[in-house]
Amino acid sequence: LYYSFEYNFFGAGFGDHDDPMGKSWLFFHGSDGRLLGQEVAGQGSWGERFYRLQYPIHGGRIAGLPGRIAIAALGLAIAGRSLTGVYIWWRKRRARHGNGR
Repeated sequence: LYYSFEYNFFGAGFGDHDDPMGKSWLFFHGSDGRLLGQEVAGQGSWGERFYRLQYPIHGGRIAGLPGRIAIAALGLAIAGRSLTGVYIWWRKRRARHGNGR
């Protein structure tokens, strides 16, 4: 449950935190309590469902523990490639400018 001071509405989330499709949300007006809108997990257009899956995919929640392990391994691989790229660049730069520098 949260309240947006800027837009004067309440948001109430329903469902399990680890649900791959995310939570369902109801939005209520902050002054009179009327229903302003809803987001139901797993429903909506293809684009809306794809948009709502981004956090579960990037958090590794979409496939449980194997998904988390895969996300962690991919993160380490990307970091490793970045570090080796800088190292290779540094070695080539050093070779071009001579070892005396």
